[in-house]
Amino acid sequence: MTGSSQISVRAYEPDDWPAVWAMLESVIRAGETYAVPGAFRHPDLGPVDAHVMYRPL
Repeated sequence: MTGSSQISVRAYEPDDWPAVWAMLESVIRAGETYAVPGAFRHPDLGPVDAHVMYRPL
């Protein structure tokens, strides 16, 4: 292996939500992976409401 790679892990911050939602939305809506309330899979659920639901998790 040449060179080096580093991964930085840090705590979630509220400004991270758009990137988190972009990764999770299709997975959560499919309902096949995460055990989440059915409201997460509602077709009208937007990122703002999802964020309110996600924060306590």
